[in-house]
Amino acid sequence: MFDIGFWELCLIAVVSLLILGPERLPTAARTAGKWIGKIKGMVGNVKAEIDRELQLDEIQQKMREHEQKLREKSGLDDFQEAVDQTISNLDPIQKNHPSSDDIDGLEKEPTESKPDERN
Repeated sequence: MFDIGFWELCLIAVVSLLILGPERLPTAARTAGKWIGKIKGMVGNVKAEIDRELQLDEIQQKMREHEQKLREKSGLDDFQEAVDQTISNLDPIQKNHPSSDDIDGLEKEPTESKPDERN
């Protein structure tokens, strides 16, 4: 990641030993190690989350493709268009005819039964 070689690490260790001294160097090294471990863990979690999101996007894209293929094979789009067209054709007819409430409100005219004239 930082491309630090062996001699660079030796130089950092010598400078740290001179600055911190032999008493505080082990504590500082432990603290630095804990922080580096936490940072690596956080970076790993972010990478894992990004990978999950990418996989989810890929799965959703594949599902859309399969759905489209199924629609093409089954003719569902044609069926949906036919249903929509039938509904649009029925709308004007429904507007011209009375509703069921209007029909219930009308009084039916009594029909008189005629006697049979065939005697």
